[in-house]
Amino acid sequence: MRRSALLLSSGLLLLTAACQRADPAPLGGVKVTVTYTFPYDTYALYTEVGWAGPNRAAPLQENKFNLTGTAGSLRKSVIEVNDLNPGNYVITLLSSAKSVQVTAGRQNEYTWNL
Repeated sequence: MRRSALLLSSGLLLLTAACQRADPAPLGGVKVTVTYTFPYDTYALYTEVGWAGPNRAAPLQENKFNLTGTAGSLRKSVIEVNDLNPGNYVITLLSSAKSVQVTAGRQNEYTWNL
């Protein structure tokens, strides 16, 4: 009887441990420093699949970014996007489109001169 109770409680403990949720995959981010002369002020972020498909998907994010410098001079801005699933993304600035990669648990940094 005692042995049966011990086996039953051990079995329940194993089932409980097996049913626990797995931790979610860690997220990552990108930081892009852009130097340019044109008056860019908006960027859009797409998944690589959403950008390349026959019917382009709506952007995941579309935002204005801070402008530094004066008109006619080189301007520098930083675009920072966090809490993204790992994978490949595309960031657009007017007619420029650049590919970036998000790595779990990291913030990948890029520098672009447009």
